[in-house]
Amino acid sequence: MWFGRRSVKEGVNKSSSLTLDDTTRSHLVCYCCDCRAYAQQLQQADILLDEHGGTELVQTYLSNMQIIQGYQHIVCLPLSEKGIYRWHTSCCNTPIGNAARLAKLPFVGIPVAFMWFESATQKSNCLGKLSFRCLQNTPKVRCQKRFLA
Repeated sequence: MWFGRRSVKEGVNKSSSLTLDDTTRSHLVCYCCDCRAYAQQLQQADILLDEHGGTELVQTYLSNMQIIQGYQHIVCLPLSEKGIYRWHTSCCNTPIGNAARLAKLPFVGIPVAFMWFESATQKSNCLGKLSFRCLQNTPKVRCQKRFLA
């Protein structure tokens, strides 16, 4: 499976490859304020966030992800001193993934919106059903006032 920036003029920029199987991934939607703020910061909210303000992600081991090209464009944007690392490209603000600061948690959360599938069947086979939804007690409006205003 590939993921990268989609462009009408250029087709799909396949910049990374990803290997997933049932034992090494979880498919989720995150509704935290940081995911919303990150989408806004990258000016990708219309692509990353669903109608309820959630970000669809696949979490997997770092070893399952390989960056093929564009290393020089990768930058990190942590939203707080203790927050997770959020990686994206500086050239077009394409989110790459989120990684914990602790080496004990060697996983990456990859936005599904920037994954490329040949069909809906392939997407379903690769990602499986949603494992869970990460909900917080912070309503969308309060998140917007706190981070996005």
